[in-house]
Amino acid sequence: MPARQVARPVMSLLRTRRPFKFFLFALFIILLFKGLLDWVENDPDSNVPASKTPLASPTRANLKPTPVLGKHRFRVDGLVEVNEEGAHPIYELISRAEQEWKDKLKRASKTLEEAVEEYTRRYKRRPPKGFDLW
Repeated sequence: MPARQVARPVMSLLRTRRPFKFFLFALFIILLFKGLLDWVENDPDSNVPASKTPLASPTRANLKPTPVLGKHRFRVDGLVEVNEEGAHPIYELISRAEQEWKDKLKRASKTLEEAVEEYTRRYKRRPPKGFDLW
């Protein structure tokens, strides 16, 4: 499209009052939005913005007791019998897996001598050449 054809609608808008009306409408929307943001940030009971109020430290009176959740039953065949009053079983499964991983890391050999000893215990032979580089 040639530049003259594009410029015509812009020039006709500038000749009418549409840009002025558009400017007033945009200004109204901006002020309205800013007013809503200020209203949301302020505490409804006071005129102090929420960002400037000190945070209250939790006390025993403020803390609510956490409800006691039921435990799930883990069967020998690997299935879970879900307790309806309990949390989702995935949380318990994750914590068990994390604990098993920590236990496994504790058992892992830390030095080359420990690794050689574990290798000979498992495979009943000396480790291969270059084992120390692994």
